[in-house]
Amino acid sequence: MAADFDATTSTTARTVTRIWTTELGVPALDPDLFLPHAGATSARTLRAHRALRTALARDIPLTALFRHPTIRTLTAYLDAAPH
Repeated sequence: MAADFDATTSTTARTVTRIWTTELGVPALDPDLFLPHAGATSARTLRAHRALRTALARDIPLTALFRHPTIRTLTAYLDAAPH
């Protein structure tokens, strides 16, 4: 499923991908990878949450990052959620 995801397709996708790759210290991530398996601890998730809120200039519930634990699902949620 990763082949049909292009992180350059939307500002949200680029932002989510950039923040998680930076937070996890990796050059790239499979958009369907369960982020806790990649090292997304609670502390890293809190930092990613803060970075996402700042970068996207909007309120994002912290629980969204736990309910949508892949780049693909989080991007889809953020693109569909009202701003």
